Amino acid sequence: MLRKLLSSTTQKKLQLIEYLLDDQGTSLHDLAVKFSISMSAAKTYIAEIDNEFSFLDLQFDDYSAVRLHLHPFVTRLDVYSQFLTRSSAFQLLELLFSSSFTSYDMLALELNLSKSSIIRLIKRINMVLAPYDFFIATKPIQLKGNEHNIRQFFLIFFLEKYQYEFVDANINQEQDFLKIARIMAAATPLKLYFSDIKKIAFVIYINTKRDRLYASNPNGSHVEYFLEKIDLSEFTGYSRAYVEKMVGYVTTHIGQDPNVFRKTKQEFYQMTKRIFKKYNYHEADFEEKLDAVVFSYFLGINLRVPYCILDDRFARFVNNCDLVQQAVNLDIVHLLTHSNLPIIRPSTINYLIYIFHISFPNFAKEIIDANAGFRLALFYDTNSYHTEFIQTKIQQFIPYQLTITILNPLDSFSLTKLDETYDLIIGNLTPSCRKNLFHYADINLTSNDLAFIARQVQEKGIRMLQEKNAQ
Repeated sequence: MLRKLLSSTTQKKLQLIEYLLDDQGTSLHDLAVKFSISMSAAKTYIAEIDNEFSFLDLQFDDYSAVRLHLHPFVTRLDVYSQFLTRSSAFQLLELLFSSSFTSYDMLALELNLSKSSIIRLIKRINMVLAPYDFFIATKPIQLKGNEHNIRQFFLIFFLEKYQYEFVDANINQEQDFLKIARIMAAATPLKLYFSDIKKIAFVIYINTKRDRLYASNPNGSHVEYFLEKIDLSEFTGYSRAYVEKMVGYVTTHIGQDPNVFRKTKQEFYQMTKRIFKKYNYHEADFEEKLDAVVFSYFLGINLRVPYCILDDRFARFVNNCDLVQQAVNLDIVHLLTHSNLPIIRPSTINYLIYIFHISFPNFAKEIIDANAGFRLALFYDTNSYHTEFIQTKIQQFIPYQLTITILNPLDSFSLTKLDETYDLIIGNLTPSCRKNLFHYADINLTSNDLAFIARQVQEKGIRMLQEKNAQ
């Protein structure tokens, strides 16, 4: 993980921020225990975070509780971008992407560090980058090794740091990169959004930036196919050779041998069908979506560098999967590890789990709807307007189909219905009959109450499905 390029203090701050963003609120004592630091160190870290990150809303109370929220229009990416911007190691790497230096002294002057700090930093960077087949050479000081991997690494790095911003390209260059990207995107099996098209344009941008120092000749396949779709008159000031080079950058990044693509698609077809059969699921436009799944898979497999620099979003996605997705994930992992696919590293499995769930977003919901048959009862000593409000709120925030019965403790007819079978009763009054599972919930349902209901629905759906499969 490339977080090792951050100092130990900076790594701890990043871990604290991530933990606080995922947590509804905790205490300084709990933070100290969680991260094996002293209370005074926890206070120092929190104070420094508050001072260094203006877009984070950090709150304390009189009981040393700590809460952290992002300001409006700020995302986690802004957090990671800030860390990349402040890190000496990543500053050094960015400098060497388009420059070389003849001495440590010149580089130290550029980064405002001592010569000894530069030497230590280069040794640490080279240890972390060793698995990716490139390194920092010292005579002169420059990036050396697998040039393809160097460009891929900085594509991921700059995307994470600059968030699709073409920092040193003029507006005309950016528009030309986007023109090429739109043409290439139209030929893919994916329904691409503007951010995807910008990423393709970013591939061209990164390569042209690197070419200022180290010229390359991309040998992407199918270049002629794309050139036939391009009107060269739209690219005033550029030769055909230059446009061909821009197209070559993209085809090198996303291209795949047609025979390999077909074999891999067949492998995915068999695996996906086995999962669908187990869960009795049918997907409309399956063939069309399968093309997109395989294409996305190759985009990841073509990467010989990490999927992420600091923002390990695929691992975070897997860790935050709900109960149904977790059950499906076990099947995905089993099938992948027993398949003929080249699973390069553990992060590839996280990437493929992510692809599966975003490609078939209704999968988990339809499994539960088909199997749960969940019966929920509301038991509140309030009026009908309030219970109808609670009912509406549950239907709005719980994505699954469930039958809701309103029981009024002041109505004798409702009380007789307590003897019926429900999967769950919620309310602010404990029913006399304890036949059914009861969950106390105040007159205002909290997010924890809604999460409890959703989990009960998921557990029953999975349990009923397992019983059907066992028969």
